[in-house]
Amino acid sequence: MSALVSSFDRTKIGDFDYLFFVVTWADYVTPITEQINTQVDPFGSDLGLKGMVVRAFNTASYETASEVTTKDWPKEIRERFEMEQDPFMVIINKDFHEFDPKKHPWSIIWFSEYENNPDRIYKIFGQLARKTRKGENIFQYLHSIASKKKLSKWNKYFEIKPELYGVSIDVKAIFEDVMGIGNDP
Repeated sequence: MSALVSSFDRTKIGDFDYLFFVVTWADYVTPITEQINTQVDPFGSDLGLKGMVVRAFNTASYETASEVTTKDWPKEIRERFEMEQDPFMVIINKDFHEFDPKKHPWSIIWFSEYENNPDRIYKIFGQLARKTRKGENIFQYLHSIASKKKLSKWNKYFEIKPELYGVSIDVKAIFEDVMGIGNDP
């Protein structure tokens, strides 16, 4: 399922297992935003009744991005928000207004590091939808991908400290997992 909203604040989990928020800062058109805009509705359809992808009307993109970034995020994530210009996706399993990054599980998928292959974003959406429909734990899946790689500042993978509840991961990581790149035989 997918929703186009003016504000993320009233988005409720309801009977869904996960909410997938596509966060954009502005209306700039890039190959990444074109692919996300092309693939987000099929992603929502593919999620079925297990998850909902939520994005803002173009006129509300800055306000909804602000709703996300003003939550109580770890310092490293707040710093990344300041640097980020491309869309990213926040995955939670609570009503948005109740969600606290220091108390509840979350994942962030950064699309910015996928600028060389934006036409493959559909594979990432497809993998997330498949796992969601099967009832798999998306947070555990993304955490397992992040733990396969070494920590680096802003490329490859960034894993949040264990006492916190989230993981931040770039799209290449999921794509490599889907394609079996870098996996041991």
